Order: sequence, then C-alpha cells, then structure tokens
Amino acid sequence: MKIRKYVAEGEMIPAFYGVAWKDYACRRLVAYPIPLHFIMCLFRSIWFRIMFLDKNWVNIHDDKVDHEAWTRGYKSGKDSIGMNEILAWLERHPHHLKIFKDALK
Repeated sequence: MKIRKYVAEGEMIPAFYGVAWKDYACRRLVAYPIPLHFIMCLFRSIWFRIMFLDKNWVNIHDDKVDHEAWTRGYKSGKDSIGMNEILAWLERHPHHLKIFKDALK
C-alpha cells in the first residue's frame, strides 16, 4: 500500500490527507496522511536547502537595475502618450472634458 498520493488539478484531495508540496513539473500535488505530511514537507525543504545551497549564486534582482529599467519604461510610455494628445482628445470630446474638469475639482 502506497502512502503517497498524487492529486491532479481539479481532483479532490483524499480524506485524511494533507498536501506536502506541489510538483510543478507534473502540475500535481503530493499528499500524505495528515500527521505525516508536515514531516515530509520539512524533510523535503531541508533536502532542497542542502542539495541546492550554493554560495556562488548571483542576485539577479538588483534594486538599482530594476529601478532604472522601470524608470526607462515609465518615461517611454509617458512620451508615447503625452499630455498634449490627451488634452487634444478631450477638446474634441467636450462631454468628457466636462467630466474630467469636474473630477479635478
């Protein structure tokens, strides 16, 4: 008798079973009986930390680079739709211009 059960997307988790982890490669959940699923989850997380703990990893989320990229994207979007085009559109549509002015008050 196998203790481990696999639960595919859309299926119900078996009674008295808890989810230990999600298997992203197969798009399914791995479930064990309720008191055991906590222990299996702990063992798996410890195993991953031991196996894949590498001090030479590079931080790909550099805040300065991320901020510069966001600023470049924001400026290019702002330049592509300038305030002059918005005001010109509002002048062509006076009803929307009235709503816009009322919203600013």
